[in-house]
Amino acid sequence: MTEPRSARLRMPEHYEQSTGSHPTLDWGGLAERLAAARYYWLTTTGPAGKPHAVPLWGAWVRDVWYFDGIPTARWARDLAERPEVVMHLESAEDVLIVEGEAADVAVIPPEIGAEVVEQYTAKYPRGPIPDPSGGLFRLRPRRVKAWTVSRFPQDATVWEMGQG
Repeated sequence: MTEPRSARLRMPEHYEQSTGSHPTLDWGGLAERLAAARYYWLTTTGPAGKPHAVPLWGAWVRDVWYFDGIPTARWARDLAERPEVVMHLESAEDVLIVEGEAADVAVIPPEIGAEVVEQYTAKYPRGPIPDPSGGLFRLRPRRVKAWTVSRFPQDATVWEMGQG
């Protein structure tokens, strides 16, 4: 995978601004956190623009987040209408926010399916294993933002992801 392009996260007016010119957070470390995470929060937009947030299981494979669920779930119905979503990890101390587009995936390549199953098996040993031949959703990141509370805003970084 090609490392995404990074920059300092621009803060709104009246926020403390960083003094450095180069981002300080490492993409590799964040990708490892995304892969190791047990719980992810997904936020969708429902009818009439109403937000909906839900914790989900998932697997971060090759800079894409794969997750499963039934198509009748509120979040699945929401993203069928409005695929723009936000996913973030649980920590408010080490913030990691992923913005992008999610979709139901009919089929994924076998090697990626094997990696998804491997992560699920390691993280959720008592849970159901997703079927890589159907029933999976995928979030392709467009932008990832991260910072730590202890170093904010000095380490506040944004990555612009290539879409492919």
